[in-house]
Amino acid sequence: MSDTDMTPAEQNLADDRMRAEIAKLLAETMNLRTQKIWYPVFVAGTLLAGGAGALALILRLTGAI
Repeated sequence: MSDTDMTPAEQNLADDRMRAEIAKLLAETMNLRTQKIWYPVFVAGTLLAGGAGALALILRLTGAI
């Protein structure tokens, strides 16, 4: 169905759906940008904590602490 075959009410509904889809995509994009920024921080923190825990375990098992 082309735009010329639509009634004004159908065109308004299609426009509203398009605006809602654009708003949804913008919100998802913002969420992905936020995750892109914070994900490396969480990974680095996890690796640092794991390394510190492993080092403490090794030192405790060797009797150094």
